[in-house]
Amino acid sequence: MLESLKTERLVCYCGSCANYLENIWPNDHGVKLPYPVISLYEWLWEKYSADELPVERKFAKEIAISDSCYTSELGNGFYNAIRGLHQVVGMKTIELANNRFDSLCCGFASGIRNNYDQAQVDLEARKKLDQIVATKLNEVSVNCPGCWAGIRDAAKATDTNLKVRFAINEILWAFGDIAPKR
Repeated sequence: MLESLKTERLVCYCGSCANYLENIWPNDHGVKLPYPVISLYEWLWEKYSADELPVERKFAKEIAISDSCYTSELGNGFYNAIRGLHQVVGMKTIELANNRFDSLCCGFASGIRNNYDQAQVDLEARKKLDQIVATKLNEVSVNCPGCWAGIRDAAKATDTNLKVRFAINEILWAFGDIAPKR
C-alpha cells in the first residue's frame, strides 16, 4: 500500500516509524520505498529553516533532553532538528550523560525484546532516570511515545517530581497549535 502512494516523501509523526520504514525495512527486510521517509521533527525544522513556519509562542526554560534508543539510526539530521526546534521555541536543552549516538534505552524496547520482562524494563528505565535526575532539572523532553510512557512510569514509581514532556506537543504549541496537556 505504501509503495503505491504517489508522493515525493513520507513524513512520519513518530520517529520510530520513520526509522522502521527508512532503515529497518530496507536493511533487514529488503523493502525500500520509492521515496524518502523523514520524521515530523525534520519536516518542521525544514519549514522553520526556510522561513515557512514562524514561532508564535515561546518557552523560557531549561529542559533535559532524552534521545530514544533508535535515533542513532536516524542520524545527525534528526538530532540537529530536535535540538534546533527546542532552541528556537525557547528551550535550552541540557544533555544527558548518554546522548545522541550513545543514548540509553528507556526500558520500553527492552520489554518488547525480553518477552515483556518487567524487571528488565525497570532496570533500563532506572539507568535513564538516574541520568535525568542528575541534570537537577524537573522536566525532561522525550521524542518517543515509548520513552514518554516508560520514563513517566519510572518517575512515578520513584516519587520524583519529574515532568516528562512529549517534545512534539510543546514544539507544535510554540508554532501555534493548541496548548499541550499538563
